[in-house]
Amino acid sequence: MNLDQAQALLEKLEQFLSVLELERAQLASGNANELQQTLREKLSLANDLAGANIDLGKLDSASALPAALKRDLIETSQACAFANRVNGGAIDLNRGFVARFLSVLRVGASTTPTYDAGGKVGHYRVSDALEIA
Repeated sequence: MNLDQAQALLEKLEQFLSVLELERAQLASGNANELQQTLREKLSLANDLAGANIDLGKLDSASALPAALKRDLIETSQACAFANRVNGGAIDLNRGFVARFLSVLRVGASTTPTYDAGGKVGHYRVSDALEIA
């Protein structure tokens, strides 16, 4: 990897980190419309980075690059990995919340307070109420 390639890679990694930080803010705010655009941008940058096919583990042996640039590349890639894991955790938490919420709604919707033949209010499934009637 030459100096120009390394600087271009660092620039892409910094853009990716900015998008990940924006994604985290949008996940926290629940802004789904803006989040969709950010996810498209994130995917595009991730594909660009994957297409670069750079092994950062071998960066230490790249003696032609300045030490500061090598350090910046490694630190920025680690920050990207961490931010991506944080965002993934937030998404998993949101999925769990939505699943629990839908479960509550399903249980709540499956029973309806209704009068039985004796005039008492009871909670019956809708199908039970139809059978009783």
